[in-house]
Amino acid sequence: MQFEIIYQVTTSIPWPHRGLTQTKRVLEPILRDLLDPSIRRIPSSNRVSGKEIRGYVYERSFDQRYVAHLLEILLSVVQFGGQGFAKSARSTFLKRSYDHVLLQRLSLGADY
Repeated sequence: MQFEIIYQVTTSIPWPHRGLTQTKRVLEPILRDLLDPSIRRIPSSNRVSGKEIRGYVYERSFDQRYVAHLLEILLSVVQFGGQGFAKSARSTFLKRSYDHVLLQRLSLGADY
C-alpha cells in the first residue's frame, strides 16, 4: 500500500518535467566521474608508412568500460530529455553545486 502511494505521488508529474527541474541531480554524478583527474593523457605521434599520426596516450590504465557506460547514460538522458533538457542544462551553473568533489575537479579542469 505504501509503495502504491509513493508511486502515485512520484508519477503524477511526468519524468521529463521532473528531470528538467533536477538537471543538476542528473548531471553532477556523471560529470564527477567523467572528470576524474587520474585519467590523464599526453600527446604522442607515431610514424606509419612514412606518415606521422598524432594522437594521445593515457598515462596509466583506467576502466574504459565504466567511462563508456557513463557516456551511454549521458547520451540516453540527453536524447530522452530533448531540447528541454538541453535548455535546462545550459542554464544550470555547476559552480553552484553542493558536490565539493565535482567543484574541485572543475577547478582543476583548466590545468589539463
